[in-house]
Amino acid sequence: MGRFKFLWLAFTGLIVGIIAGLSFAEEEKVLKLGEVVVTATKQERLAKDTPAAITIITSEDIEKSGASTVAEVLKGIPGVAVYDKYGNGVDADIVLRGHYHAGHSYGYTLVLVDGMPQVSPDSGRVYWDMIPLSNVERIEVVMGPGSALWGGNAVGGTINIITKKPSKEPVAQIATKFGEYGIKHHSFYGQITGKEGWSEDLSFAVSTESKEADGWRYNSSYDIKNYWLKVNKDIKDWDANIGLTVSGSDKYQEYPGKISQEMWDANDLTSPYKEYYKHTYGDYDVDYQRLVFEKEIGEAQQLKANFYNYAKDYEIYHNTYFAVSDTDTFGGGLLYEFALGSHSLILGTDLEKSDIEAWKVDDDSSYRIDWSDIQRHTKTDIDKYAIYAQDSWKIFQPLEAILGVRWDKTEYENEVLVGSSTSGTHKVDGWSPKGSLLYKINDNLNVYTSIGRAFKIPDPYKLYTSGYANSNLNPEKATTYEIGTKYILPDLAANLSFYISEVEDLIVLNDTKEQYENIGETEHKGIEGAIAYRIMDGLTANLSAEWTRAEIKKNPSKTSIEGKYLHKVPKWKISLGLDYTNPCGFFASFVGRRIGKYYMDDMNERTYSGYFVADAKLGYRKDFGKSEVEWSVGCNNIFDKKYATKAYTSYGKNYYYPGMPRYFFSEVSVKF
Repeated sequence: MGRFKFLWLAFTGLIVGIIAGLSFAEEEKVLKLGEVVVTATKQERLAKDTPAAITIITSEDIEKSGASTVAEVLKGIPGVAVYDKYGNGVDADIVLRGHYHAGHSYGYTLVLVDGMPQVSPDSGRVYWDMIPLSNVERIEVVMGPGSALWGGNAVGGTINIITKKPSKEPVAQIATKFGEYGIKHHSFYGQITGKEGWSEDLSFAVSTESKEADGWRYNSSYDIKNYWLKVNKDIKDWDANIGLTVSGSDKYQEYPGKISQEMWDANDLTSPYKEYYKHTYGDYDVDYQRLVFEKEIGEAQQLKANFYNYAKDYEIYHNTYFAVSDTDTFGGGLLYEFALGSHSLILGTDLEKSDIEAWKVDDDSSYRIDWSDIQRHTKTDIDKYAIYAQDSWKIFQPLEAILGVRWDKTEYENEVLVGSSTSGTHKVDGWSPKGSLLYKINDNLNVYTSIGRAFKIPDPYKLYTSGYANSNLNPEKATTYEIGTKYILPDLAANLSFYISEVEDLIVLNDTKEQYENIGETEHKGIEGAIAYRIMDGLTANLSAEWTRAEIKKNPSKTSIEGKYLHKVPKWKISLGLDYTNPCGFFASFVGRRIGKYYMDDMNERTYSGYFVADAKLGYRKDFGKSEVEWSVGCNNIFDKKYATKAYTSYGKNYYYPGMPRYFFSEVSVKF
């Protein structure tokens, strides 16, 4: 093992960069470290001049990948683990830098759409498959703590999904995808801008998606409908811009569940696990609206205001009962950006109010809600307030410091109408500082270091409704130390980072296992890196890798696991991609991912060996006048490998969530 670690560290020391999937429409165009990003600092900066590990995924990358959900797009990024539980991209979990605490990933990754939170306040979950891909301009993945600017949940990192801003030229695109196991995905995107009169500089963009499949396992079908509308107006007399976004999603999903060790060994991957199985499903509705106002004030000042509403309703059947929840969140923020000598400063404030109503209702034995038998009914109000500031200070020409701090306060009020949960109020608050230094050695090479703190607020389940609830819980906190370097040339871009993250006040059961308390501690450390190289015109190679160790430092409810590694967190991952585009219109891509082994149990006695999966796609693009037609075929898991997207041990038994076998698909899109 010692030799392996040495070789691995030497290898990751040679590969640098965090680029995946490249587009070379222009020969002189630098690679993605030369692109502008906004998520890490809330200011427009080149990725290479930002003191954080960043991956940029463009709309072209998404089209080339053949992915149908955001979770599928993220699979090859260093530091990102995707638990595609049912092998179809639906209902996946995302873990950044091994933050898989207390048996789940919820709430440790902040997900935004155009800067608006998409993390459900009742559970911390993100519904990746309900975010339409057809309207995505790019995705920015920023590793490391982001609470100094964005608030809670940004422990492992922040993922900002930035949607397309309508251009002045009308565009429409229709795409359809058919595949094995009843896969039928269809999408439409269109945009138009007024030319004169009252409609001048008024633009509209609309996107719709329909995704459905029969599923490759018993009881694994899904049916998802997404729509999205964006209206944008430039007001030249005010040097201002107003934007409105309206989005809605509806999903029906069946849950095939886990399989046993005996079924895994017998290659019986599609049958239900009969020891506990009953037909299970979920019905979800997610809607959000966002209004944004931006105004330039002079040459070096800008004011931004935004208001948003996030609503989620779901009904999930769990074997013998229904879990029903309605969540409404209203929020907004104000940001003022200005320059003062060698300083570029931002001041901001955020407000958010969430109303959550949840029921646990008996089943009438026909998979229908029996509202006459409500086992639990609660109402929870969550109010959040925050102020923050950041200073980007150019100390001297090669050296820049970025210093930020944020204060957050959260107030809970829970009311129990039926059942034995806890009623009451609770308040928590805290500071999240972060400091970074960026040194530009030359125009091509930068180095940086940063220290930051992030937090995750306790969810209503642990505060009030669990059998182990404790209404006095405090936020979990993580302090992360990071150093990194970035290197960029016209045909090469690179990034390497090393981090240590110490989590304290982790919410775990106390030593008597009577209730949750802030008494756990973990330590996460790792190396992330890759290199993107343009081999020749039209042909690029991408190699990324990561090494992760997440160790339990303190858990009074089970001291025997102290010093052990968190289970379900892969020790390493390597991803290799090749991307070819010919001027005649032919294109092809190949991506192979090797996921390293991980422990299946918290005692580190049982190990899953990991897996290798490769995907490929090729196609042809042809212009017909002002229209562009593209046809492609693809194959996922081209070597038909048997693998588990998630494997774990519970009460001495092993369980698996198998990944999809080899399957083929075809896509056609017309842009005009």
